[in-house]
Amino acid sequence: MAKGTVTAVLGFMLLQPSLWADTLTLRSNVEINGTVQYDNDAFTITARYAGGDQKVTYDRREVRTLEINSRNFNSGEPPTNISMFDKRITGTEDAAHTSSNPPKEKPVQKKRSGAANPSIFAADDYDRMTTDVVLLQNKSRLVGRIALLQNGYLTIQNGSETKQLPAKQVAIVLLAEQ
Repeated sequence: MAKGTVTAVLGFMLLQPSLWADTLTLRSNVEINGTVQYDNDAFTITARYAGGDQKVTYDRREVRTLEINSRNFNSGEPPTNISMFDKRITGTEDAAHTSSNPPKEKPVQKKRSGAANPSIFAADDYDRMTTDVVLLQNKSRLVGRIALLQNGYLTIQNGSETKQLPAKQVAIVLLAEQ
């Protein structure tokens, strides 16, 4: 390959924002590969399929994990009607939880940190029901609430503090259950 061709290819790759891809795993266990953005409690994914691109938005309550990876193509056809928030009429109820037998609250997962002055973003004490966990490529983790994922940067909040980091440093985000 000629030197000019290599330079042109590298330049094109740097200008392409969609070369980094993501995988959303929904709570229904459906995985969708594509380019993800997050804002206002909603994930918007632009997914590539054989028939073309499809852009879909999911409420954060529908998403279990966000994995930053290089997968950007989905085999087969786009899934149809997979949102758990679609309006449906159902004839079943959860018989395990009656009004006289309310569900027990799950215990808060707590661990002790060995660091003298740990960052609140690296706290070992967190509530998995309301706190997102960001696992980084370097095997460390941050806790808080995802606020924004745009233009290759992920913003996470913990209390009144905010931290922004390049999305390429993120391996996976485990979203809080609520």
